[in-house]
Amino acid sequence: LKPCLNSNQSFLYREGEHADEVYFIVKGKIDLTLLNSGISYKTYLTNSYLGEIEILCKCNRLDNAQGTDDAEFLVLAKHDFITIMNEFHAEAVEI
Repeated sequence: LKPCLNSNQSFLYREGEHADEVYFIVKGKIDLTLLNSGISYKTYLTNSYLGEIEILCKCNRLDNAQGTDDAEFLVLAKHDFITIMNEFHAEAVEI
């Protein structure tokens, strides 16, 4: 896990980008927004995680992830995420 900061209104990722990381929010909020509209349809709060869906589906990012506050999070690389899912089957089923 790699610690990272996201300043207010910065993007973690944008729709169409290659999905190579999962994000665990330690502090702050991240909104998922629709392409070019800026309309938020889901908010992730402290102790949430995001970015796993595209890795599991083997597709590019489906939406934009944008910070609404100064957020702190931990980043898990795709390779490490897949390794964990393979080693911990019960947790993988929950995700």
